[in-house]
Amino acid sequence: MPATYEVKSLAELGRLFARHQRERQRRITGAVRRTAKDGAPVMKSNVPVAFGELRESLAGKATERGGKIEADAPHAAAVEVGSRPHTPPLEPLIAWVKLRAAQGLLSAQELSKLPGPTTATHATAVAAQVRGMEHGGAVDVDAPRRIAFAIQQKIAREGTMPHWFARRSLPQIVELLDAYVKDALFKE
Repeated sequence: MPATYEVKSLAELGRLFARHQRERQRRITGAVRRTAKDGAPVMKSNVPVAFGELRESLAGKATERGGKIEADAPHAAAVEVGSRPHTPPLEPLIAWVKLRAAQGLLSAQELSKLPGPTTATHATAVAAQVRGMEHGGAVDVDAPRRIAFAIQQKIAREGTMPHWFARRSLPQIVELLDAYVKDALFKE
């Protein structure tokens, strides 16, 4: 039930109103901080995962005016929105190809349990490329380098596609914020 306040002057009403506004602001700031903390795992679930640097760089942080979800990995923006054509270093691509090729050997059930929304698709595609390079039951030891080089050349021509991990997370994070703000404003 709403509280009733008696005031004797407009000045007293102003002070009462200001006090209530400060309390309301404090509660909303807490709701925003809570959303940032609980929203980070939501965003992590939408991040493409290879070696985990981007996923591990995501964190919900409190700020003076509320909170934010921050990605410290240097490639976070390029993963989110894609990148223009450029020539990435070959060695990390080779490591990625080797990882995905090894994951491509897993069963469908095991693949479905791997983290990241694109892992199974990429693992299957890279494993198929490696199998396509097989001759007489053996794969050339240089196959990962050749596949990585082809990826490097495609990125040099076309750039990279966006993965929209943050954008995809926003509806669920907004739901959290809505629930937390309502809870903060309407609790006794």
